[in-house]
Amino acid sequence: MFDEKRLYKIIDEQFEQQELLIGVIDKLISQTPKQRVKQVLTQTFNNNKFIIMSFQLASNQKSSIVLSLVDADTLQPVTATFTGETETSDNPAAATTDPVNGLVGVAPGDGNLTSVATWTYTDKNTNLPVTVTETTVTPFTVTAVVTAEKVQQVVTLGAPVAQ
Repeated sequence: MFDEKRLYKIIDEQFEQQELLIGVIDKLISQTPKQRVKQVLTQTFNNNKFIIMSFQLASNQKSSIVLSLVDADTLQPVTATFTGETETSDNPAAATTDPVNGLVGVAPGDGNLTSVATWTYTDKNTNLPVTVTETTVTPFTVTAVVTAEKVQQVVTLGAPVAQ
């Protein structure tokens, strides 16, 4: 037959070894530095992507809002998807936001555009999936309406010339 006490002892030893192994794995994972990321606003010009540090637009202009996730140390793009994007202006008298037009100039003034999005990506250091909510605050300045320069030409005719 079998010795019940001996069987329980073997099972207990297996659990202790498993818990020890799990502890070692957890410690190794916790010591691996996680990838630091940050959300930025970007704009593409001539096939080059630029990070927007601040906006300046006229009160009759619109500026698109394109959120990107980058590595905080290298500023290289991080392949990620986002959901729940929201943009708000802290000075709607100067500029408002809408999903189609982005930041819309209303009247001269200053303010901050706050963009919030939830990102999902794979951490490059741990290879684990990560979901984070990032917030970006970008200052803006709205100037007076930009109009095209006008030129007026005045032609004064003299007396008719005989032919």
